[in-house]
Amino acid sequence: FLVILEQIAGSNVTTIQILIQFMIMLQRIIQSLWITAILLFVGQSLSAQKFLLLERAKSAKTVKYAIGDRITFRLTGEEDYWYKRTITDILPDSKSIMMDNYWVKVEDIAAIKRPPRIGFRIAGGTLLSFGIGLGFASTAALLYRDRTQKYPILYGGAGLSMLTSKFMIKPRKLYMGEKNRLRAIEIKFGVSE
Repeated sequence: FLVILEQIAGSNVTTIQILIQFMIMLQRIIQSLWITAILLFVGQSLSAQKFLLLERAKSAKTVKYAIGDRITFRLTGEEDYWYKRTITDILPDSKSIMMDNYWVKVEDIAAIKRPPRIGFRIAGGTLLSFGIGLGFASTAALLYRDRTQKYPILYGGAGLSMLTSKFMIKPRKLYMGEKNRLRAIEIKFGVSE
């Protein structure tokens, strides 16, 4: 076999170089076979993906909740309690969601708490840190009897900074109705059964 490869490659190529080229070629063939096999088997096993969609009126953006996501919600009715559960299954046909082994109808969810956007979280955390630091620095200056500082302005700035951060970090409550709605969907792949 090596003699045939040497004749193809030429006489000035050593046997080690031929073996290296052959191993590289063999490795590429095996990789392409693995990729093909994985795509075939994964394509057979993917039947569907299930999502709970939070849609807003007059907006093309949706929020997708998949199986395994944690959701904070309140049910319709008199009780004023926020549940925090993990989605374990979604049944789009009956419009039901299984959350930690409890079935909940999609239309029974009255409100959802969403975490604030990433920019608000970063700005809120920064303002909170600034307010706490300013409060400690002002207190230290007051304890050392530094009379040159304007303490009401410093404490007011610290309090305002911490109060503003509270509103920026607080989760948003989205109530279901005309502006927001929930839908359970199933996206099917491949051959339908």
